[in-house]
Amino acid sequence: MKAGDVYSIPLFLTDVSGLTSFSRYDFTKEGMTFCFARVIEHRGGNGLIIEVFNIQGSINIPLSEIISSSRLFNPVTVAGEAIKKKRWRLVGSTDYDKERDSKYSEITFLIGPRENRSIWKGGHELSIENSTHSGIEEFIVWPAVQIERRIVHDLEKLNDIKKV
Repeated sequence: MKAGDVYSIPLFLTDVSGLTSFSRYDFTKEGMTFCFARVIEHRGGNGLIIEVFNIQGSINIPLSEIISSSRLFNPVTVAGEAIKKKRWRLVGSTDYDKERDSKYSEITFLIGPRENRSIWKGGHELSIENSTHSGIEEFIVWPAVQIERRIVHDLEKLNDIKKV
């Protein structure tokens, strides 16, 4: 797991435990839908900062098409268990620069206890006023299944908007 690695995220396993190993599972069957994410930064015990792309389809979507699509939502931090258990599979690695390709200096998380919030922005901790942090993603190391559910939910919302 390193910065620039792109992984497929199955959108059909949201009800399967994140502890289940998929090392022998065949993800090339027809009809399986995936979304894709790129590792921005491996933070050791603090998970992986990833960006999820707004593209879905079979596991065989070309890497160039994946990384040229927009983000589905702002970067999040996820535990690496899905990669270790082969639930999320490596699609490929890119010639990656986190600032050039992911605008690392603009990635922002809300950190700290509720009574003493700070902002983590591009690797730096900044103090803030209480009123200025609405809409900023919390720095939470999410389990992979939660990220999968969020992706499915956000894609459903986008599809509902397109139908209107």
